[in-house]
Amino acid sequence: MTLRHKTLLIIAATLLGLLLVLSLVLSRIWLTGFERVEIQQTYQNVQRVSDAIANDMAELEAMVGDWSPWDETYQFIEDRNAAYIAGNLDNSSIANFKLNLVVYINQAGKIVFAQGFDLQKHEVTPLPSGLQEHLTNHPRLARHAELESKLSGILMLPEAPFLVASQPIRRSDRSGPIRGTLIFGRCLDASKFKKLEALTHLSIAAFPAQQPLPEDFRAAQMALGDSSSIYVEPLSRDRIAGYTQIRDIYNNPALLIRVDSERDVYHKGLRSWRYLIQVLFSTGLLFSIVTLVLLEKLVLSRLTRLSREVSNIRDTEDLSLRLQEGGRDELSRLIRMLNQLLVTLEHSQQALSQSKEELEQRVEQRTIALRQTNEELLAEMAERHQVELQLRSSENYLRTYAQQLEQALWQLKETQTQLIHSEKMSSLGQLVAGVAHEINNPLTFIAGNLTYANSYIHDLLGLLERYQQHYCCPAPEIQAEANSIDLDFLIDDLPKLLSSMQVGVDRIQEIVLALRNFSRIDGATFKPSDLHEGLESTLLILQSRLKAKSGFAGITIIKDYGELPLVECDAGQINQVFMNILSNAIDALEEYQQHFQLHPELSATIWIRTQRLNSQRIAIRIADNGSGISEITQRQLFDPFFTTKSVGKGTGLGLSISYRIITERHGGNLQCISTPGQGAEFIIELPIQQEVLNEEHN
Repeated sequence: MTLRHKTLLIIAATLLGLLLVLSLVLSRIWLTGFERVEIQQTYQNVQRVSDAIANDMAELEAMVGDWSPWDETYQFIEDRNAAYIAGNLDNSSIANFKLNLVVYINQAGKIVFAQGFDLQKHEVTPLPSGLQEHLTNHPRLARHAELESKLSGILMLPEAPFLVASQPIRRSDRSGPIRGTLIFGRCLDASKFKKLEALTHLSIAAFPAQQPLPEDFRAAQMALGDSSSIYVEPLSRDRIAGYTQIRDIYNNPALLIRVDSERDVYHKGLRSWRYLIQVLFSTGLLFSIVTLVLLEKLVLSRLTRLSREVSNIRDTEDLSLRLQEGGRDELSRLIRMLNQLLVTLEHSQQALSQSKEELEQRVEQRTIALRQTNEELLAEMAERHQVELQLRSSENYLRTYAQQLEQALWQLKETQTQLIHSEKMSSLGQLVAGVAHEINNPLTFIAGNLTYANSYIHDLLGLLERYQQHYCCPAPEIQAEANSIDLDFLIDDLPKLLSSMQVGVDRIQEIVLALRNFSRIDGATFKPSDLHEGLESTLLILQSRLKAKSGFAGITIIKDYGELPLVECDAGQINQVFMNILSNAIDALEEYQQHFQLHPELSATIWIRTQRLNSQRIAIRIADNGSGISEITQRQLFDPFFTTKSVGKGTGLGLSISYRIITERHGGNLQCISTPGQGAEFIIELPIQQEVLNEEHN
């Protein structure tokens, strides 16, 4: 392909690429701007319709607010005088108020006066049967418990939806007692929406939310959900619609309203974008043609002549020939430099012939010298090979010695870990068992005597009640003493006090039982145990750390216990594993509390789930939503003396000891799964039977 063709292709590709990029960018920016204007305009149209309905509702509520606190209305409920109806609720007055129904209800819930009205025909109509049934089934609309109570909104009746307002009937000074309820209503039928269309110059459609809806209404209902916001969606290339959901007086979805209009703004933007692309294409095409003409005249024709002259010099191999010079631009300078290069090459060719002869003589001399040097190198290589064998022997000895030292250090650490754990567990078990025993003795005394104390006090209170019944006028000194000690309060509060004491004793007994279960000092080393009981005992001991405190909202425990059989294990050691893992989870959530303060929708949570994996193994999963553990830290998590806590807060032995208890002592598995920022999960797997392990330990 010639340079001329390449230039033409580059300019054409550049023009097309530039036009494509500009069309995509301008289409996104230009049309998106018009779409936003179109959506905003549709939002405003829907809001206008919503505001019109809201204004109608406010007008109806204000009208009821003027009629219900009125002495004449108050008196009408009592005497039902016809003059009140004739003077205030004739057909012309109802038509002026634009009311479709008027209902007066007394405090007993019976209708005193009810009347429907057709605003188009200006005639009285029967009260909708659906309203009577609704008032019977929903007394909230017909009865008000407070003087300032009010209820208004849309009421969905079988006949049609109505705007209703209900307020209690009071005196003109808004004082009570309440004598009944006044209800005014306006019908939201098709004629009402026709008036709204004429008022807003928009196309409006409405459907009850609880009835079968057209396809576009169903999609809008799913998008809106339970909210009362506005949803906008184009119906076609020519029309766009906005949807909103209006709730009834019970805050349930009542009506789904659609306001649609033509997409004039979008089509104007589309036409403008097309005109702009045409102008850009024409301008780019003109620019490309001018560029090609100038390149052909100033560059391409001269390059063709230069290529032809260089080819001639190559074919003849005559370095005495020179290129034709002319001009002062970069191409002319290139031609002059090529001529200078030809002069240099000519001189170099002459010097090269002379150097070739000298080089042949030197090569022969150097060949002899290299042969001698090669023999010397072979002798030196043999000597170095011998030294290398000696070094490898020394290296193997040092590596073996280092491995022995490393093994000794590991055994020392293991022994130290076992000693610390044994001493810690022994001291902790004795301390917990001793505390539980010392608390249990006086607690048993208190719990045993509380029952008798409760019975004695109940008998004394019964006797005191008999005295008060038969000696209703005691001596002044006894009456004064009874008033001084507030005898009635003592009689009422003393059983409650004993009940509170009983609750406290029960709570302490639960804690003592949890401490005994945790220490397991009264059980065998390996025996069938209820792991759920161990988990509950550990959580009870850690209860104080789970509660809310200053600057921390507390920790939520979510339990998902499966059906586990009794597991043969050392319950005390398993409880220690639970304690270590749960304590670390609590520490992680406390350190992550700043994240929970920045995200109030999140709360510190620990999940505990147990399940039976198969007939031989069970699993316990303990997870939190803390900061998580990095992959590097997970590799060292179960190493002795490894800790990420600050100095004085951790020894680095808890997880290491827990790992040895689960894997070596019980033949199980302990692993950690974590992603930074998404919390951590520890999975404990244990065999249900320990027969083989017991034989090995024995």
